Amino acid sequence: MSAERPGVRWTACTEAPRRTRFETLEGGSGAELFLAGRGSVRADAGGVAVSLADESARAELAGLADGWGAALWRALNGVFSFHGATLERDGFGLALVGESRVGCSVTAVALAADGWKLVADGECPLRLEADGSVTALPNGNGLEVDTALTLMGPIDRPTAPSGARRPRSEIAVPRAPGECRISAIVEIRLARSTDEPALVPAEKSELGASGTLKLLCSTGEAILGRNSSLDERLDAFCESAVAGTPFVVALVPEGRPGAFFPPSAVAGFIADQVDGVEDLPAPPRGSL
Repeated sequence: MSAERPGVRWTACTEAPRRTRFETLEGGSGAELFLAGRGSVRADAGGVAVSLADESARAELAGLADGWGAALWRALNGVFSFHGATLERDGFGLALVGESRVGCSVTAVALAADGWKLVADGECPLRLEADGSVTALPNGNGLEVDTALTLMGPIDRPTAPSGARRPRSEIAVPRAPGECRISAIVEIRLARSTDEPALVPAEKSELGASGTLKLLCSTGEAILGRNSSLDERLDAFCESAVAGTPFVVALVPEGRPGAFFPPSAVAGFIADQVDGVEDLPAPPRGSL
C-alpha cells in the first residue's frame, strides 16, 4: 500500500456531539473520536471520514484527520508510523526515532549536510516485509524544525515557514526517490546522566528493544488500549522489526537550560559508531 495520506471524506454533522468521547468500532476495525460541539473523526482500513458540526473547528478536525486518523488508517493496513525521521544514503536506510523535540529533525538536517536524503519526517511509516526486514515509506512531509533552532545554526540551507500551528520552519534538503530498506534504527533520547553522547543497545533499556520502539508509535496508547487486536499486531510488528534490524539508543546530554547539544555532533557520532554495522557509509563531515 501507499503510505501517503488517505483521502479524507467530509460531511456535515446532523447533530453535534454533546460530549467529547472516543469509541472503538466493532471488532477493532477502527475508531471514532467525537469532540463536543465540533464534530468527529473516524478512521478505519478504508480511509478517514470527518463529520463537521462547527465550521470554526475545520482546521482542528483536519489536523486530527491528518494526524492520528491517518496513522490509524496505516496501522490497520499493516503500516505503523513512528515519530522521527527516516533517511537514505547509498542504499543504507536509517530510522531516527524519539519523542517530540528531542532532536530527530535537526539531526536529520545534519545528516542531509553529509549527503543523506530524506525519506520522511514527523510521522514516519514503516512496513514489515515477509522476510523480516523493515521498509521506510515516504509520507510527503518536508523536513521541519522549530523556528527557534534555525536561529542557533547557522543552518546553511533555505528555510521557509511551514504553516504549522507552532512556529516551525521547513528546511530544503534532498529527497530520496521513494521507499528504502531500513538498515539501522536509532532512538535519540535526552539523558541527564551523561556529559558526553553514549550509544547503548536498545535491549538494555528498561523496556527492551521492542517495548522501546512500541512507545514511539504514533497510533497512541488510548487507541491501542481500546483495541486489543491492533495492540497485539503492533507488539508483533515491533518484535519482528528489532529482531532483524540493529536498534540502538543514542543518549544525548540535556545540558543546561537554553544550551543545546550540536546536532552535527549527534549525526557524526551515529554515523561513526552505530552498532558496528559494517556497510554504514562513512560520509564526509558536514556541520551546522
